[in-house]
Amino acid sequence: MSDLHAHIDYARRISSVQDIESPHFLFQLILNAVVAAFPVSYEGGTAAILGVCYGAMGLLIVRELRKLRVTSGESWGWSLAILFASHVFLPTLAVPNLYYGYLVPTAYHNPTQQLNKLFALAIWLLWSRRLVEAQDRRPRVVAGLAALCIGSALAKPSFLIAFLPVSGLVALRDLLRRHFAAVIACALAIAVPTVLVLLVQAAATYGATAKSGVILSPFAVFTRPGEFVLKLPLTLAFPLVVTVAYGFSFRLRMAWLYAACAIAYAVLLAESGSRLNQGNFAWTAQTGIFLLYAEAGLLIASHRDASIRWKICAGAFAVHIVSGLIYAGANAMFPGPTFL
Repeated sequence: MSDLHAHIDYARRISSVQDIESPHFLFQLILNAVVAAFPVSYEGGTAAILGVCYGAMGLLIVRELRKLRVTSGESWGWSLAILFASHVFLPTLAVPNLYYGYLVPTAYHNPTQQLNKLFALAIWLLWSRRLVEAQDRRPRVVAGLAALCIGSALAKPSFLIAFLPVSGLVALRDLLRRHFAAVIACALAIAVPTVLVLLVQAAATYGATAKSGVILSPFAVFTRPGEFVLKLPLTLAFPLVVTVAYGFSFRLRMAWLYAACAIAYAVLLAESGSRLNQGNFAWTAQTGIFLLYAEAGLLIASHRDASIRWKICAGAFAVHIVSGLIYAGANAMFPGPTFL
């Protein structure tokens, strides 16, 4: 059974609050609401929700591109490219496995990850653009971020567990500079709501009666360290090329910091007991790769010219897009990561 069917079956079992088994249940509640409101099956409702997630992510990227003065038509093309771009598995294409050993930003088989990516992108853009760069601390911005953080935790806490320390470092910088208003805004918008929800979720997942916990166990999930190290540059090729060509902007620097923290979680941490093989910390790393692609894509889309460095970046991106299209087609024919 794939993750997709497991989450659908979980939604079918929820008929009241007492039936909720996990601390991140937003997808199941949305799916049950869709099935109750419209004449669709659970599978049809899932397809609709995932379509809305990708459509919303596309709109967020287009909005950012328009702010960067990219034309409307080009914005939609770049947005689709960023959403489809995936890890470069072409050197290992002959091996009938396009998933394991890589950090895959487009994991189609898991519906909660798509919801997680939507919240991650929305929070990332609002935090980096509005709260940090524009220093916009209006109540609606702070309250909006807080609401998104709570929703993100209820969807899947994967993004937040790495975002909390990254945003905390920026808040620490503001504290050292005596920018106390910025620190308070970050606390109210991110730290307080995120910590409160994550603590409740941790108690429910790893409480006294639980048979699982978080352990320090390097490469417990990625059991072939050598293979992982060799494949990692294939996953990071596009943002690496863009960074070498254009240097570190604030947003790209923060995206790299988030990705580094997220990959460290995936490699160093695991869950004990029956949850070990689920590899849940890998979702955080996959989210970090997706955000890196988004930031690198936004950068080169807004710097389009005839220079050699731009063409090299566009060429690297093209390889990721081709890989992503192949991966999407393979998933359509063979759903789930077992074969892929």
